[in-house]
Amino acid sequence: MPIVDVVNFNADASCLPSAKWLKCLEGGKHSLFMQMLKNYVRFNRKVNLGLVGATVKDIAFFNPEAIDYINDHQDVFQLLARPFTHDSPLLRLPDGFRYNLDKGLRCIHNYFSNVSNYYLPPEIMLTGEQIRILKEFDIQCIFLHKNRYNESIRKHIPDTPFMLHGVLNTRMWCIPFAEGELEKKYLSAIHGVTTPDAWCEEIDRGSSSDLFLWRDGESCLLLPLGVDHEAMIFEAELIAGVKRKFLSEISFEANDIAKESAVLRYFPLHSMKPWLNEMKLYWFVSRVRDMEKVISSLPDRHRLFWLLIINSDILSSVEKNPPIIDVGENVFNVDSGNFLWDGVIPIREKRQVILKRSERAGEGEDYLAYIDLLKEKKITPDEICAIWRRSDEPHLRKGYARVCDEI
Repeated sequence: MPIVDVVNFNADASCLPSAKWLKCLEGGKHSLFMQMLKNYVRFNRKVNLGLVGATVKDIAFFNPEAIDYINDHQDVFQLLARPFTHDSPLLRLPDGFRYNLDKGLRCIHNYFSNVSNYYLPPEIMLTGEQIRILKEFDIQCIFLHKNRYNESIRKHIPDTPFMLHGVLNTRMWCIPFAEGELEKKYLSAIHGVTTPDAWCEEIDRGSSSDLFLWRDGESCLLLPLGVDHEAMIFEAELIAGVKRKFLSEISFEANDIAKESAVLRYFPLHSMKPWLNEMKLYWFVSRVRDMEKVISSLPDRHRLFWLLIINSDILSSVEKNPPIIDVGENVFNVDSGNFLWDGVIPIREKRQVILKRSERAGEGEDYLAYIDLLKEKKITPDEICAIWRRSDEPHLRKGYARVCDEI
C-alpha cells in the first residue's frame, strides 16, 4: 500500500533547543540536517515536507545548501502550504491568522518550486472562519488527526478524504490521519526500539489503499542516532517495495460524503488544555492578543516581530510535561559529548530518555520585551536587528534570520 508521508517540520519544537537546532544546520553540505535530507534521496522516498516559514528562513540563512538540494530533487520533495509561525490556530483572530498565513505562503513560494496547495495547520487545529480564509488563498485541502479525538467524535470521521464545511458555506477537502498505530511504529523505529522490518510489516496491515502518515519531521534530530535510524527505515521500505506518493498524486472521489448524516460537516474543535494546562502563560497569551487586535493598523516592520511570539511551543515548553521515551540500547553507546545529547537525560537502566522542554517561553518573553521597546519608541527595528546580528544568543540569531532581511 502506498504511503503518503506528511511531515510537520517545526524548528521551534519545544524539545528542540535553539542552540541544538542551529548546530544541526552547521556544516553546509555536511550538516546533520543535510544528512537527513540526503536519506530521502538516497532511498528515493517521496515526502510531503511541511516546513513552516520561520524554519525555512532559518535554513536559508544558516544552511542555504539545503534549499538548493530540495529544489534539485523535486521528484522526492514536495512542499506543503504552511503559515510562517507554528502557532495555535484556535487562539488567532482572523487578521492575525491571515497575516501569518500570507507571510508563510510567500516565504515558501519564494524559496521553493515544487509547492502543493495542501495546507497542514499547526497543531492540526482549525476553525470554520479559518477554512474560509484558506479558500481565499486557493488552498485545496486540509487535514485533521482522527486519533486526537475521543470515540464520540472519531466515529463520525471517515478514514478516507471527505468534504468539510467552513463558515459562509465554504467547502474544502479534508484528509484524516487515521493510522494512529502507524505513527507510533514510525517513532518507535526512529528511537531504535522497533526494527525497520517491523515498520514495513505495520504498513502491510494498513486499512486503506493510500496510508496517510502524519509525523513531526524534527523527531530524528531530538536524540542520538535518530537520523541513522530513519535511514534504516527508508532502506527497509525500498527493499520491501513500499511505494510513496505526493499529495498531488491523490485522487479524490467526486461524491460529497459529508452530506451523510453520520459524518461531521465542520472541523471538530480541539481542547486547548495541553497548551494552557496550568494557565502559567495566560498573561503571555493576553499580551499577544492585545497586539493582534490592532495588527492590521501596525507598520509591517512592527508586525514581523509579532510573528516571533505566536509560536505554540512557547506554551508547550512550560505547560506540557517532558516526554519519557523508550529507546534502543545502541543509543546509549553514542559518546556523551555528542551535541544531540543536549536537552536529553539518559536513564540507561530503564532504556529510556527524558526529553527536556526547552526554555522557549523565556525566549518568547525576550522577544516580547523587544516589541515593548519598539511600541514605546525606545528602539527602532533597525536597532533591534543590529543587536541581534551581533548576539551570541541562539534565539536572537534565529530572530535575525527570520525577520531582519525584511526590515
